[in-house]
Amino acid sequence: MPHDPGGLLFVALGLVLVAAGFVWRGRVLRLLSAKRAQAAVIRDRSRNLLRSADMAIAEARRRAARGEPAIVTVGDVTRVACQHYGHLFVEREEAAAALRQRYEAADCRVDCMTDAFTDFGVVGSEASSDLVTVSALAGTPEACGAQMGAG
Repeated sequence: MPHDPGGLLFVALGLVLVAAGFVWRGRVLRLLSAKRAQAAVIRDRSRNLLRSADMAIAEARRRAARGEPAIVTVGDVTRVACQHYGHLFVEREEAAAALRQRYEAADCRVDCMTDAFTDFGVVGSEASSDLVTVSALAGTPEACGAQMGAG
């Protein structure tokens, strides 16, 4: 028997399922586009910076003694982004923006101090300007390598 009816039925059923999938989803295979990939990278980086700011705030609160304000700096955010997410370089402005956003969302004005407002000319901040200055290398690949090697 040159053609098995069971085999032909199996192949026909498979083709019907593929055709139904093509009509239902629009395409059988969705090709990766550079635009979508770049948008995903930007979303991931932004999300990672916000998480880094959250972790830096939590770490500063743990370090602070009872009754003292927690001091969280932009350098802390870049360090956490480097150590936890592998971002070799984070712009200070980017890290400061993430820290400002999470600082206000976590109601840190009550028990924290930060340099995220004073370093970048954000008006209307109650943050102190006499915070510990952060190294000029904070957020650079050299600082990340030194921090990762130390920890």
